[in-house]
Amino acid sequence: MFVIQLIRNISRKRKFDTWFWKYNDGNIIKEDGIAMIEGIEIVNALLIEKHHPKLHEIIFAFKDLNNKVGDK
Repeated sequence: MFVIQLIRNISRKRKFDTWFWKYNDGNIIKEDGIAMIEGIEIVNALLIEKHHPKLHEIIFAFKDLNNKVGDK
């Protein structure tokens, strides 16, 4: 079961990354993340406009959230 989930995560990430790099005109920043929930690795991403006034705060909160989820 774990191997199947891992393969699906990798395939899903590859497909999303291909889409992102093909259609992003340079105005969007993508931050990848991984959250560990009950022993399951959840791959996720944040998309944000690179000129957003709270860009750094949002990225920090995204990374912090991914780290805290695994602490529970």
